Amino acid sequence: MVAALVRRVRDAGRSDTGGAVGVVQSHILFVLLAGGHACKIRKALNLGFLDFRMPAERRFDCEEEFRMNRRLAPALYLGGLPITGLIARPEFSGDGPVLDWAVHMRAFPQDAQWDHAIALGRLEPRQIDELAGVLWPFHRDASRHAVAESCTDGKAFGRPAAVRAAVLECLGTLQTLLGGEAERARVAELTRWEAQAFGALRGAFARRAREGFVREVHGDLHL
Repeated sequence: MVAALVRRVRDAGRSDTGGAVGVVQSHILFVLLAGGHACKIRKALNLGFLDFRMPAERRFDCEEEFRMNRRLAPALYLGGLPITGLIARPEFSGDGPVLDWAVHMRAFPQDAQWDHAIALGRLEPRQIDELAGVLWPFHRDASRHAVAESCTDGKAFGRPAAVRAAVLECLGTLQTLLGGEAERARVAELTRWEAQAFGALRGAFARRAREGFVREVHGDLHL
């Protein structure tokens, strides 16, 4: 249903503006691009580590993306947008029932992403230094920000059980998806290694959580 909705939103945008509306995809998103704006719509899928099958879950994740990412990119993140109206003629923030939700952003050239820039030889040391200058105080002061949290606040994230739960969930999902005996054997070997590694690192995880080194900051520095 979400894919059909995206097609109709795209077609409505083309009809209303007379311009092109591009659509790009990631493994979890449809991104509509038009007129210097981007609208990110979650796919209705369950990957184990995330579950976007229900509209309420997609709305929550949109709100979380905006809340968290706006802290470092306020000029790019503009807000959450309801997709409203009828499935045959949807629109953003219009009248009628809410069909789904999107994150509204200012669009930027894809070659501005660092993975593209470095491939083109355009990433310079000064840019890396500038990013470090932004991230270091953000990490340093995260536990004092009203918009950030530390695991010392009584939160579960970062504590040993939470760290391990995410890993075990991924391993469990792999076991259900892999069909070959050799592949399942590799996952079983990885599962045994995980148990040994977690046992060795449990104390370090607990210490980092106790001392406030696990904080809600960001998780998207792919390069």
